[in-house]
Amino acid sequence: TGTAVNPLLRAAYLSRRAKAVNEKSAAVVKEFSHDANDNTTTVHYNTTQQWVTLFIPWLELVEDRIELYGSENKFDTMQEQESYIRDWLRKEANMA
Repeated sequence: TGTAVNPLLRAAYLSRRAKAVNEKSAAVVKEFSHDANDNTTTVHYNTTQQWVTLFIPWLELVEDRIELYGSENKFDTMQEQESYIRDWLRKEANMA
């Protein structure tokens, strides 16, 4: 695999794990206390969220984009490149 694929797959995997951690920690009670003086109960939930960000550079030169992505993928915009990468992750890497 190329140097661009490994970080992409790593970020996708970490993102999947972060989503699972976020869903699990949303329901976890972090602290529970009861005040007998005023008969109140306080519950604090773990609200720490995990996020993953991957920056993929936009290649200014068309020749560079063709060399990296192949001649069949001539992106005219950054949005087209992003769409291609997201589709590749879903379809080819099975990281939906």
